[in-house]
Amino acid sequence: MVCARDGGGLTSVTNAEVTIHILQTTLAPAEFERPKYTFSVYEDVPEDNSSEPVFYRISSGNLDGTFSIHPWLGTIRTQKPLDHEAQPVAVLTVQAQLGSSPACGSTEVNITVVDVNDHAPVFPRASDEVTVSRSTLPGTALYRARAEDRDSGQNGRVRYAIARQSPSVFSVDAGLGVVYLSRSLPGALPRECTLTLLAQDLGAPPRASLMALTVIIAPQERSPSLAFEHLVYQVEVSEALSPMTAVLRIRAWPLGPQGAPPQLVYWLEPSADSAAFGVHPFTGWIYLRRQLDYESTQMYNFRVFAWIPEDKLSQNVSTSVTVHVLDENDNSPTFSHDVLFLKVQESPVPQGVIGKITAIDRDSGKNGQLSYFLLSDGKFFKINPNTGELISWVALDHEQRAHHQVTVLVSDHGSPPRNATTLVHISVTDINDNRPYFPQCLDGKELSIKVCGKE
Repeated sequence: MVCARDGGGLTSVTNAEVTIHILQTTLAPAEFERPKYTFSVYEDVPEDNSSEPVFYRISSGNLDGTFSIHPWLGTIRTQKPLDHEAQPVAVLTVQAQLGSSPACGSTEVNITVVDVNDHAPVFPRASDEVTVSRSTLPGTALYRARAEDRDSGQNGRVRYAIARQSPSVFSVDAGLGVVYLSRSLPGALPRECTLTLLAQDLGAPPRASLMALTVIIAPQERSPSLAFEHLVYQVEVSEALSPMTAVLRIRAWPLGPQGAPPQLVYWLEPSADSAAFGVHPFTGWIYLRRQLDYESTQMYNFRVFAWIPEDKLSQNVSTSVTVHVLDENDNSPTFSHDVLFLKVQESPVPQGVIGKITAIDRDSGKNGQLSYFLLSDGKFFKINPNTGELISWVALDHEQRAHHQVTVLVSDHGSPPRNATTLVHISVTDINDNRPYFPQCLDGKELSIKVCGKE
């Protein structure tokens, strides 16, 4: 019961009865994201005096149905989970139609899918092994670990560490993943020891994976009499370089007392990666045996050995070489069809996407990034420059024009750019949208027919 009382203390003659209904949880009202909304508006803002509603629709760029748009509010929402690795950027063309007007306005909506750290670094194998001599010198590179992370930016940058080892005689380069011998192997070390390598990205929070590396200790041999300047060599090589071009020089030096420098001999360890390279046996210059192709192989790893022929007891020493191939804009875009034929039904309103033109470019980065352009018939059609979707943006009428021909150009973003063109034939199919009429009579008038009899 509720009683009303005024400022003088007098109460109402009758009380009010209030009934409170307790709703079930499933019938609870919708909740706002915030309890209070505050905003400012200028006093001279014009009032919305549109007499007809505006209808919105996504006309291109949404082939897999990832997004939707509210037809009256224009709010874009996600319909499927997003994946930065599969589609980092989505480019939508949104059309707006005022009431029943056959004309449409359009705008481009660029949506950038921000990467989250949803992938952990992955080693190609869960375990591996390497053999070293008990006489191996400290600082020698023993193994190179490599893990890949599908994320981008800091989420995809991988750092390496040793999670567990016993005894503590190994170290790892945090950036390269190269495992070194940090001090001399003790005599009491067992024949095998296992260390656990950790690959961790720089995301927040970070993700990591582990790999077991077994180090097999071989019997002691004579100490090496040579050492390379670097345990690992890295070089970037353009795929445009010609065969026989020198790309890197490696050098080894004798250890021990300094005298007349002996003649060293270098050679490559036979492997699939080293087959593309050669080394001058006396100078250590590594050169190309054949032209490299970035589209086939982006990186080569191989080992180079050195020894002193005059010293019959000398050991071979080795170093690792990593060659990163740089892409050049040496491939032009190619269309999946030389000529494309499309059909579209006539309609009093624009049809939106009527087809997709697809081209590929074997290059990478900007050299393989494509943009599409219309070279003709821009009055009736547009093309999405990023996806190649062909858009009908005005109403088509079979009776006025039954066939259209457009030329599409695709260009990469290389310097200088490469391009290609293709023809698209569009047939406008007829629908029953016209009534029969007498050509001899004006609309709304009577047609007089005189019938003459024959006697």
